[in-house]
Amino acid sequence: LNPGYQFSTDRNSSMMGDSIFNTLMNYHSHNVYLKTSDSAKTRFRFDYEKRYDQLPVDGVLEDYTEADEFKVGVSTSIGKVHKIKANLNYRIVDDKLLKEKSANLLGKFDWVASYFDGLIRRHMTFSTANTRELKREFVFVSVPTGEGTHTWRDENGDGVKDLNEFYEAFNFDERNYIKLFSPSDDYLQAYQTTYLHTIDARLPYKWRDNHSFLSFLSKFSFNANIRVNFKTTSDNLFRRVIPVFMKLESSHYLFARSQQRYTLFYNRNAPGFGFDLSNDFQASKSLLSNGYELKEKDLYQANARMNFNRVYTIRLKGTIGDQLNQTDFFTSRDFKLI
Repeated sequence: LNPGYQFSTDRNSSMMGDSIFNTLMNYHSHNVYLKTSDSAKTRFRFDYEKRYDQLPVDGVLEDYTEADEFKVGVSTSIGKVHKIKANLNYRIVDDKLLKEKSANLLGKFDWVASYFDGLIRRHMTFSTANTRELKREFVFVSVPTGEGTHTWRDENGDGVKDLNEFYEAFNFDERNYIKLFSPSDDYLQAYQTTYLHTIDARLPYKWRDNHSFLSFLSKFSFNANIRVNFKTTSDNLFRRVIPVFMKLESSHYLFARSQQRYTLFYNRNAPGFGFDLSNDFQASKSLLSNGYELKEKDLYQANARMNFNRVYTIRLKGTIGDQLNQTDFFTSRDFKLI
């Protein structure tokens, strides 16, 4: 293990006469660390940093924040199959001006694996952190026909463009409005988790030289892509960090974006005939100033194409599925399409 120490400072200030009226950065910090050598199979590093920041107040630099940060990092390889990397940061900040303390936690885990000489590959990234979620408001703004995303239907006949009277437009001549979000000044403390997982699988290319059923199977491949990002106020550790327990209907979830796509390919990148079958599930939840908005879409798609030559290609596409929209402030916007 190799110990070390690092001192860093940045002194910047703008003067007007004998008064300091601005500073881009004014701090000094002490960092002690303990780490393994870069050539080690398993690499480890621990850091502790003490940092002091200053800010101009009434023309004089005053103590602004005092921070303690602990950092741990580990990376290793397990055989020729797995590569793992993990980082964890914990920071405590004492605000001398506001007379309050805050703590922040940030963690990230990466896992890359390759099986059967690269026939199956997977990559997973997981991260979690303290965060804040901003409540937002939205308005609909008129734009030239065809350049928008929404249309207005005066359902109650009063001539007033109520927020619950705007709908996503499918026809070109109805796309007259766009939806714009404007931030408010209301924040909620939350925990944020991001989860990414991709899997690629294929059959051996060498099977293509075998003029049998194996040659047909060798043209199949599979891809799975899962992306989940959510913010929650739940006190339950498992619900805070594990996406499997996520239930968007719960009031603990302030924000969420989830997409799961599974696709089976035949003759994916080669000329001639090819097709793919996929299931695409998307879900989202947004925190607005007057409540929540929840959207879900579950689609099954089939695509086929036939290349006759470099000029002519025939493509066919079919989609079936259902769509859900739910809010707790406009009951008229609650619907499910199948």
